[in-house]
Amino acid sequence: MSIRLLNPARSSSLSRWIIHPGLGRIPTRNYSSGKDSSNIVYLGLGSNIGDRLKNISNALQSLSNHDPSTRVLDSSFVYQSQPMYVTDQPEFLNATCKISTPLSPQELLKIIKRIEADQGRILENVPRNGPRPIDIDILLYNSEIIRQDNLTIPHIGILERQFVLDPLIESVDPARQLTLFAVSFFSN
Repeated sequence: MSIRLLNPARSSSLSRWIIHPGLGRIPTRNYSSGKDSSNIVYLGLGSNIGDRLKNISNALQSLSNHDPSTRVLDSSFVYQSQPMYVTDQPEFLNATCKISTPLSPQELLKIIKRIEADQGRILENVPRNGPRPIDIDILLYNSEIIRQDNLTIPHIGILERQFVLDPLIESVDPARQLTLFAVSFFSN
């Protein structure tokens, strides 16, 4: 799989990457043939250690490996971005995806944490926003607003992170963009 940079002058901190072959997105094979799912969820994925593109692709595939009824429906282009908060680390590749799942937000979070651990993410004794092989965030879960100790949906950082907004806008159905971003804006 080859990568080429598209429009590097677009932003000083964010560059768009196109993945070939295909339409320039992470392959969104229907990784499962599970039952129909009613929850539409948008995930943010990022990586800045190792084979970043492979880490993101493996994370997508792992979603349905952990729960066969979860399906990846669509994914964004992959973006390269400068790190935020902890800036002395490699650049990130970031993408978003749209999934369909019967899982509750907490069940999905458990699977996400397992995928991150399986891919080598360490959470103890490391900077909170430091380097990581994979980071997966639940950005939106239907149009729900969730405030729990270990989970905030819409994700608290959506509006301040261009590397989340740009790919997310590609994945969200145009008819739902205003509603989803209004929910995100007014809930944070």
